[in-house]
Amino acid sequence: MIDAAAVAQMKPGVIFINTSRGKTQDESALLAGLESGKIRAAGLDVFEEEPVSSDNRLLQLDQVVVSPHIAGVTRETMRGWPSR
Repeated sequence: MIDAAAVAQMKPGVIFINTSRGKTQDESALLAGLESGKIRAAGLDVFEEEPVSSDNRLLQLDQVVVSPHIAGVTRETMRGWPSR
């Protein structure tokens, strides 16, 4: 779990990326880290609550990049599936 204690142990200016599960990140700790500058930027394709609410404060920050969790599912990646 990436919580406030984990954020406190990070080097200043870290870039946080989570493409696993939304529950692995404490969004309030992530938000605090971003707002304080401890975390320079974040890339997310998962959130604690799915679907993510349009008023989620993480979506308001310029240093946060988000994408759908299925961003890698394209015609090209699916060609040949499920035989892969």
